[in-house]
Amino acid sequence: DHALHFRLLLPLLLSRKSYLVLFHLKFYNLRRNPFTRFVSYLTEKLLLINAIQVIVTSQSAKNDVLGFGVEERTIRIVYPTVYIKGDGLMKKNFQGNLLFLANVEHRKGLDILIQALSLIKDIPFHLDVVGRYDIDKKYYNQLQKLVRQYSLESNIQFHGQKTGSALQELFQKADIFTFPSRQETFGIVLLEAISFGLPIVATAIPSTCELIEDNKNGILCPVDNPKDFADALRRLLTDAELREKLAKANLERSKAILSEAEVAAKVFNLVKLYLKANL
Repeated sequence: DHALHFRLLLPLLLSRKSYLVLFHLKFYNLRRNPFTRFVSYLTEKLLLINAIQVIVTSQSAKNDVLGFGVEERTIRIVYPTVYIKGDGLMKKNFQGNLLFLANVEHRKGLDILIQALSLIKDIPFHLDVVGRYDIDKKYYNQLQKLVRQYSLESNIQFHGQKTGSALQELFQKADIFTFPSRQETFGIVLLEAISFGLPIVATAIPSTCELIEDNKNGILCPVDNPKDFADALRRLLTDAELREKLAKANLERSKAILSEAEVAAKVFNLVKLYLKANL
């Protein structure tokens, strides 16, 4: 899966012997009409059923791969890690700051979040939208129309893509993390939010449910449902006791997040087992 980053397999690619390493990325952007969905399905199926070993980032991704007819014994799960991590401390000063972190595209559900925010305008809040966007893209223009339609210009700020200390600061500024995604293989940003001890409002897609337990470390909502998402945001923005409960649960969960070295070692060991069995 694409979330197992290229550099983890770089030593194998640079070795003296020759190996074929296939990087498989789901064709999300081709799933808008029946013909491209069919081409996408055939391409993915051909790639996956011919793989000797498939490494995925979640049980949800494993289930997707099984749906292509891949033998279960060839699939291994290696959960990813985070590259932006919190300090393990509880945030004290609440200011109603929401954070959305993802590329601005349809499957990430930012339109649902904006519609949800239009339903809670009676509560003070500010949303930071962090992620790559193209001002010429149709979806981005649709989002801007929604912002103007609901008079949310003063509540929402688009930052573009941020990394390193700039992204760290936005996580530290946030009080609540929002995840309205329609489809994900894993959702590393959720893991990052957990590491910062942020209460989370997310859609109940399969991969999300591996990280978020409803009303324990976040609130789960149906996909494509602005009303339920708005209700969840209202609860967190107005209930300090609930925010503290979810934040403490995420700080505790953050202790189990693997380091980059541990993830790399897991991938390396899986490759090493294959090499021993096939050389």
